[in-house]
Amino acid sequence: MLQNKKLSDVRLQIFRNISLIDMVLIILFAGLSFVLGFLTSKNLPLIARIAIAAGVFGSTFWVVLPNKKHNCKYYVFLIRFFRFHLKPKKYLLGSQSPKLLVAYKEITNGSIVKVNDGSYFSVLSFKGYDVYSNEIDDKMSYYQTVINALDNIDFPISFVKIPKSSNLEANYEYIREKVSKETKVDWEVRNEYFVNNLHDLSTLDITENIDSYYLVIKSGRISDLKNNVSRIQSLFASTPLKLNLLQNASLIDFLNFQFNVELDEIKQEQYLSAQSMKSNSQKSTLVDLLSPKKVIFFKDKIKVDKTFLSYQTINDFNTYQIAEGWANVIFNSPSSVIWNLTPLTLKEKQSILDKTMEKIELNNNDEKSNFARNKNALANEVLAEITQSINIENMNLFNSNLILINKASSAKELREIENINKNNAATIQANLNPNLYLQRLAFLNSTFDIKDYMNNNLEMLSRNVVMGWPWINIDLNDNNNLLWGFSKTTSSPIILDIFKKTKDRTNFSMFFWGVPGAGKSAATSKLFLNYLMNGDSVIVIDPQREYKYLIPKLNGTWIELGKGLETTLNPLQLNAQFSDSNQKVTNHQIVIDNIKKVCVFVKTLYPDFSDNKLRALFIVLKKLYKNWGFFEDTFDVSKAKNEDYPIFDDLIKLLEHYDFGNDIEKEFFDKEIKELWINFRNDFADSGQYQNLYNGITNINITDDDFCVIDTYNLIQDTTSPSAQAAMYLILNFVQNKITNNFVLNKDNKRILIVVDEAHKFINNKNQAIIDFLFDTVKTIRKYNGSLILTTQQPSDFAQDSTIATKTQAIIENIDYSLILRLNQKDLDAVNSMYKNRGGLNKSEITFISSAAIGEGLMNIGSNNRILMQLYYNGFEKETIFKKGDLSQLS
Repeated sequence: MLQNKKLSDVRLQIFRNISLIDMVLIILFAGLSFVLGFLTSKNLPLIARIAIAAGVFGSTFWVVLPNKKHNCKYYVFLIRFFRFHLKPKKYLLGSQSPKLLVAYKEITNGSIVKVNDGSYFSVLSFKGYDVYSNEIDDKMSYYQTVINALDNIDFPISFVKIPKSSNLEANYEYIREKVSKETKVDWEVRNEYFVNNLHDLSTLDITENIDSYYLVIKSGRISDLKNNVSRIQSLFASTPLKLNLLQNASLIDFLNFQFNVELDEIKQEQYLSAQSMKSNSQKSTLVDLLSPKKVIFFKDKIKVDKTFLSYQTINDFNTYQIAEGWANVIFNSPSSVIWNLTPLTLKEKQSILDKTMEKIELNNNDEKSNFARNKNALANEVLAEITQSINIENMNLFNSNLILINKASSAKELREIENINKNNAATIQANLNPNLYLQRLAFLNSTFDIKDYMNNNLEMLSRNVVMGWPWINIDLNDNNNLLWGFSKTTSSPIILDIFKKTKDRTNFSMFFWGVPGAGKSAATSKLFLNYLMNGDSVIVIDPQREYKYLIPKLNGTWIELGKGLETTLNPLQLNAQFSDSNQKVTNHQIVIDNIKKVCVFVKTLYPDFSDNKLRALFIVLKKLYKNWGFFEDTFDVSKAKNEDYPIFDDLIKLLEHYDFGNDIEKEFFDKEIKELWINFRNDFADSGQYQNLYNGITNINITDDDFCVIDTYNLIQDTTSPSAQAAMYLILNFVQNKITNNFVLNKDNKRILIVVDEAHKFINNKNQAIIDFLFDTVKTIRKYNGSLILTTQQPSDFAQDSTIATKTQAIIENIDYSLILRLNQKDLDAVNSMYKNRGGLNKSEITFISSAAIGEGLMNIGSNNRILMQLYYNGFEKETIFKKGDLSQLS
């Protein structure tokens, strides 16, 4: 894309690189030489006077020559030199206090910073987005959203990048809290897990691999600033860069990024408290908090206490053609970056473009060099494009001032960082100014004052700003101890807590998609292992015996639901059901909900049962439960034991001798009740196929176990059979009962993860009871401190017909987390279709997923955050999860 040279540097040339100002100086020096040589030395020989005049002229003329090292004429450099030496260079405690260098006077309203000159600014943070991982059409679409935002602002802003190590204090505190929690997992095992956690965090703690991004909004008045902040939040709402306003402590932390003093937390709290109460008797001021002890200015750097700082700037390019991503090259540095952008008014745009084109035309008229004439023609072409972009596309033209702030503990290390920036600038043919004798002004230009102290800006279209796109870093720290993995593009850590609630993350459930061998089971195990070690409960419904091996390692319970030889589930037992209402649940509601549950179970088992037959069953069950006293207020479902409920034998007896209330009821239901009796007697009694599994007192107990694996391998070999579907439905109801008991009845603070492995095995377009149940569960489970984890290796089964696909899409829209590992094309198409309401998958994401290595995938977090990532496993996780201790065992 075309980029103009610095328009303010275009001078009317008298001869070659001699500008009008240069010519004035030359005439002045010539006059001075003549005066000194001829008028003050009349008694000297002519040749001596000529020599004096020539000597004076020669000793002064050089100042109009260009200083390539500092990108200016020598007379400009001399002005900088003398200005530097006339200013104080040492700021110590005393008359020249370092406090004089703190530009921030106070924080008002918690989010507005007042600068010493009376201007104001607010700061918004945002996460990056790796636009370069997209195909060209998607990429241009993302660019355009931000271009549109920048084209609609008329106030100065600054983009800021600050490289940081992970702030892990909250993570360490989280581990300390969880260590003390009692669980049924052996302490030695948990201790080893937490030791590995600490090692993971300590590695992150010493590595500055996270770039934090900010947008600073500046104004001369508070009222305008508030309006501008609201306006820019609205403008950026449709972009991939989501803005969040910094306030109070987080704002002070931002203001401290240059001097990086050790903040006194007590004084900080006192200051913020006084500000919130608008007290005039403050013990601490913002200046006190942010002031270093000593600052010394050198010609090429600044020393702040024991740290060296230097400021480099980019104000021009050596080419008229810059590449997409040019700013990303500059930002790829250990330096902090401040990119000041001030939009020009229409009048300012017109004035500077007219004057520049006029100067180029005048210079070109007297130019004899074809090379120079062609260069001027190219400059005119660039200016014509800028004019067209402004007039037709209504693009903004900004004064751009890009500052790199280098920070190191030694002068040598500082030079190394500066050299990195030099190499980066050379890569994109940018002029990097070392700001010799300008360090003070560069520092002042980095304090977010609306005043420009350097007046050394490059005019740049909003398109060129945005298509430089330096905001690619994506990191996540939910302040817990699950190091989930690392971004594939920036290597930033992802520390995930699916129970963290934000405005974009309101549901705690998750979907895992991936073909066999992609790493799905290992990722699922890593997730629930973390919550189990932290004292929460995990129940895994395991149709393929993937997780049985973890039972002895984690002191869990294994329940085999197969032939019913050792396990019995009583469908007639009352379970506490999920409720969307916050009102107290009555016995009547509990009984009616359970009757509905039994009817769905029976309908699933007998798909050909008519609606009338189910109505008859409903009536009989009401009478059965009434006979057992379950409708009475004296019955307490929370205290009832398994043996306190009727079994199918009791239902069969009631059906056999059912006493109708009236003749109309008998006429309407007599046939159905007899058929129910025959069906149930044959299948649930007299050695029938369901007698062992369903006709008896429930003999499993999952309410007391922290880790429970329910093995359904033998139960659902034919997953499409009605018996398998009914069994799964009943199991999910028992699991739901554990959740409600913990949260509502026992007031247990434990969170619960319900893992349904290979969920596609339970999806049947002929009987949709389970997918309906999953939808109801995923909608409601968050209210009970629970999470539903679904995994599948066959996403296409969730789109086998339009009805199933619609219900699956409804489930996905209520799930805020998903990890899409490697998939084949058929399943990729299915997943893409199911995620269409969230924008679908772009071409780059599809390409990545189709060829992803083991443990690589696309992580969706909330409604706005997608990360191409590599899962991470520490030593303990590898030893515990990997069946044979290496990556080849991921499945």
